[in-house]
Amino acid sequence: MSNARLTLDADIYERPLGEVPGGLRIDLNYLETNNDFSFDLDPDTETDKAVKLTGKTVAGHDWVLIRNDRVVIFDGRVTVTIAGASGGGQTSRDGQLDAIARIQGRSTLTRAKSAKGEPVESALPAVLGGLSALPEGAILPVEFTLQFTVEFGDLAKDDPRRPALKCLERELYFGFAEYSCKSSIHHIKITARSAEFVADLVSKAGTSGAKGGAGAKRSSGLSCDAAGYRDDG
Repeated sequence: MSNARLTLDADIYERPLGEVPGGLRIDLNYLETNNDFSFDLDPDTETDKAVKLTGKTVAGHDWVLIRNDRVVIFDGRVTVTIAGASGGGQTSRDGQLDAIARIQGRSTLTRAKSAKGEPVESALPAVLGGLSALPEGAILPVEFTLQFTVEFGDLAKDDPRRPALKCLERELYFGFAEYSCKSSIHHIKITARSAEFVADLVSKAGTSGAKGGAGAKRSSGLSCDAAGYRDDG
């Protein structure tokens, strides 16, 4: 189990595809503007020094189903171009390479909040309005899983990015996202940890909660409670 953290945020354009049995199908197109990807691997059994991958999302589509019961299901793929890595204060300028992320998530429209954190359930649109029909500035929390396939190509064996890239590809990641509805262009920001790391945290939180509280917060910057997982870092 690695001590790794990733973030992915990007502007998104929504394109309704039409009604399907049980709801509405929409296509979310990840844009190349205003986006960022980072993956931090702290020193542990994987590597003796911290490694940071940085990059940009260059393409991606999310096939979203908004069901008639207002459950929102995300199922997409995003290509991230990784530009380099830093470790020990140095930066590698080696050639770029791609990683393809399979992203799956779930939420409900009733969880949407205003920019001030207030419920917007009274202003929820009909399902056929799609995510764009949510009130301006509304934020929809979403739980996601991410799994990456890295295109290593002829990457050198001593490339400082290799330990982090191997970790990125090997593990399943679980994360919490904020999907922001802003006019015609939306934005999503996902923060994730390895699924094993989160499961271990939840287990420890349950033990701690039984002794003295409903939740637990640890120095890792993560907290978990009855509502699920979030990242406080």
